[in-house]
Amino acid sequence: SHEATLERDYLDQLQRPLQPLKDHLENVTYETFEKDPVKYARYQQALSLAYQDRANTPFCVVLVVGAGRGPLVTCALAAYEELDVSRRPQALRVFAVEKNPSAMVYLQAKAAHDQTWKQYGVSLVHIDLRQLAVELIGGTPGDIVVSELLGSFGCNELSPECLDALFTTTAVHDRTVSIPTRYISHLAPVSSAKLHSQARVQALYPNEDESGVLGLQTAMETPYVVRTHAASQTHREQDCWEFVHPSVSSGDKNRTAMVEFTPDA
Repeated sequence: SHEATLERDYLDQLQRPLQPLKDHLENVTYETFEKDPVKYARYQQALSLAYQDRANTPFCVVLVVGAGRGPLVTCALAAYEELDVSRRPQALRVFAVEKNPSAMVYLQAKAAHDQTWKQYGVSLVHIDLRQLAVELIGGTPGDIVVSELLGSFGCNELSPECLDALFTTTAVHDRTVSIPTRYISHLAPVSSAKLHSQARVQALYPNEDESGVLGLQTAMETPYVVRTHAASQTHREQDCWEFVHPSVSSGDKNRTAMVEFTPDA
């Protein structure tokens, strides 16, 4: 299947989680993300529903934050075009917000040559989304914020910190909605001799101050991204915590959870 082909090179391969807020992602990383056969279809469905909630309003401002190479921009335009004019806003304004210089070069080429992007006049904003201001998006706050900042554990790539910061700026208003609106992190025990062995091997490549026991401890307590294959999930996953955007809390993003998995008799 298409899915099996995509994941073949990643089966049981331990990878360190990305840090896209700290590091600029490479083009090949974006390309891998964009091959997801499900995610962007779901985003397009969500955007379609958001447009229908704003049917017949004069215009809708969409902020695609952390735009990367622009797949969510394409989703935003496609969702708008597929709706009958009576079921959508009368006009659409889309802003692609991205801090990565190399991704911005790609976005500039896309905006210059993609006919649909040109038709809707997609605007590019080269800035960290946490520093966005209404003056940078034409003076009108966004109605919809759409992002794909989630990590493999949900919040582990700083999506809450980024989106909460954005929702304190002048780039949004009291009724701005976020896609996604909420996300929950889950935990479940997994048994795998192969992955356990691979994690121990990581201790052979310690940092300068991490050798011997310390290197092993670090390797065994480091979170990894992996598409498990030679592994078995022994219990049903349990919820840990959730984040909601716009945030309904006081802004504290610390979360703790205690989950218990009962051994089989």
